[in-house]
Amino acid sequence: MTEKFMGVNLDEEIIKQLKIIAAREGINLKELHKRWLEEGVKKHGDGNPAFTLDQWQDKSMMAVPAVFRDIRFWTYYINNIESEKYFRQLETQIYSLKELLDKRWVRGF
Repeated sequence: MTEKFMGVNLDEEIIKQLKIIAAREGINLKELHKRWLEEGVKKHGDGNPAFTLDQWQDKSMMAVPAVFRDIRFWTYYINNIESEKYFRQLETQIYSLKELLDKRWVRGF
């Protein structure tokens, strides 16, 4: 089931850029908007933990890019890790996730 969702007022320059993007992708503005909203729901639909600003200042706070972010974000993030201890913790967590994926794969679909 679908329903009309929202209307948005945008600056003319933004609309111009959106039209260029839509034309490049061979779709209209409605379809572009729909795709971006659907993509946003896929990326954030399971929820992002709510962090307060003071938590980001806490040195024990550990945050990484979202799993499905473009690999460029991960490359930048990993290349800028300064602590070997943190690097090893991240590495251990990633290996643990890989093991979980392997076990799930073996179980089949």
